[in-house]
Amino acid sequence: MPGRRLWDGVQRQTVSSFLAAIVLAAGVAVAQAGPSNTTVSMQLVRAESLIQDGKYQDAIDVLNKYLATHPKDAAALVDRGDAYLSLNQQKAAVADYSAAIDADPNDADAYASRCQAQFEAQQDQPALNDCSKAIALDPKLAYPYRQRAIILLNAGKAQEAMNDATAALRLAPDSPASLSVRCRVENALGAYTQAVDDCTAAIALQSDNEPAYFHRGRAEIFLKQWSAAIADFNASLKLFPQESGAYYWIALAQYETGSYADAQTSIQTYTKLDATDPDGYMLRAKIEAKQGNGDSAKTDAQKALQLYRTNGESALASQAQAFLQSLP
Repeated sequence: MPGRRLWDGVQRQTVSSFLAAIVLAAGVAVAQAGPSNTTVSMQLVRAESLIQDGKYQDAIDVLNKYLATHPKDAAALVDRGDAYLSLNQQKAAVADYSAAIDADPNDADAYASRCQAQFEAQQDQPALNDCSKAIALDPKLAYPYRQRAIILLNAGKAQEAMNDATAALRLAPDSPASLSVRCRVENALGAYTQAVDDCTAAIALQSDNEPAYFHRGRAEIFLKQWSAAIADFNASLKLFPQESGAYYWIALAQYETGSYADAQTSIQTYTKLDATDPDGYMLRAKIEAKQGNGDSAKTDAQKALQLYRTNGESALASQAQAFLQSLP
């Protein structure tokens, strides 16, 4: 089944607790002793600003210079880890978060961020441990609950994920990220109307919340709201063009509404992007059958059957076999 990229856009806010202590008035003061407070704070403020602007390598360059003389500054290490993580350099990010934890074993931000990095590196159990540690250190932080919810959901523990998603919303009721995560969990639990409501609320708060469009589209698919689903998946692709799964769901909605030519174009794109998903070939076979392309339908259904068997998906393999037998 078409899935999502690993982390789904859930992340901590980049403004660290260290920088939150900065007070900008006539000058800059930091809650840290030393003769170069202003210089130090401005370096970190600049790095944070660069991260917020998406200039991650520039932020790393600034933080490299700062950490050369302040190697145990946990907040700066977390910031550099965030920049590495944004560049998909999970190993470097984990190293920085671990160094931050060594410098300050009570830094909940560092644990939550390392949770995210380890999950992206497909280290599920260490990630789960880190999110739980972050929550234990600071139960008022919403984002480790969101992160843990995604880990639990991917592990098939949807009800536990719902508990965490609800906790995140209780702590941050106006958080678009928390709303979109609960929307995703509600989809997994079959609560599609509630999922639409939560994702709609997330989009109202943040119009470029790509996961909310994607997961609202998923809910609309199951509610058979085909036109709305197509619109939401197109919005998802506009914000995150790498989201291959959106093409599958668009193709399915187009197939269900009888737009077979459009569905064929969409599913062709999907199978090029994800050549190992049997669902893509199965849907393409059904579309081809509707278009009267029996030979192509048989070829794609056989490909789907082979992949289902390889994956050990016996029920879906039986469905593919039955479809093959139904073809003239």
